Amino acid sequence: MTPPFCQFRVLVAENDVDTQELMARTLKKIGMAVVLAGTGKEALAHFGSHHFDLVFMDLALPGMDGIATTSAIRRHESTFADHVPIIAMTGLRGSAERDRCLTAGMDSYIEKPVSSSQIKIALLAFTNPESLHPTRPPTMWDRTKALERVGGDETLLADLIGIFATENRRLLDQIDRALLECRPELLQQSARDLQEHLHYLGTSEVSETARRLEVTAAQHTFMKTSEMTALLRSQLFATERAMSQD
Repeated sequence: MTPPFCQFRVLVAENDVDTQELMARTLKKIGMAVVLAGTGKEALAHFGSHHFDLVFMDLALPGMDGIATTSAIRRHESTFADHVPIIAMTGLRGSAERDRCLTAGMDSYIEKPVSSSQIKIALLAFTNPESLHPTRPPTMWDRTKALERVGGDETLLADLIGIFATENRRLLDQIDRALLECRPELLQQSARDLQEHLHYLGTSEVSETARRLEVTAAQHTFMKTSEMTALLRSQLFATERAMSQD
């Protein structure tokens, strides 16, 4: 990622001063304008009075936590039919934490303590370095196509969506472990399994991202694999959210 990311504004909601400093320096170094908020109420005040292209949201904010703050932001956006990507920052791992983020309307997450490389990788899922604008996720879920594939059986479709939600969480955990332990074979298998589940649900674009992740993992290129994983995670979040709303 190379500067300048001119006119790209990022809100960082984080009360730990060390993390604030790391994130501010990392983001400013690649040309982004950064606004810091130490509490949820402060983050909401900034969001209501300024335009932002992206938000990093600590879940453990004092007073109004990151979940409540995100929910309030999403309610505010519904008035304007807008959607600013929100990346959660959490010290907890696992499916339960991911479910909390998804329910609140977040688009992805990174684990704390954060690092400069984590921040940059997370950004790549939502930014286009050439146009300098956030990428809005395309339609991830074609319910009509999915229903056709199961012969119009609504009950079967609902069962497959439930299986997808469970497998999505399990396979994302597996992908995270494969990256952490540098196991490209496990990463390839996880991406392949995701493609199989996605195929039946009318999610061709997300399935293509999973296929590209499988190919990239075979090339043993860590940075590219991490970038592709960040993109896949954000798309799966968007897919689950779309399915829960139908």
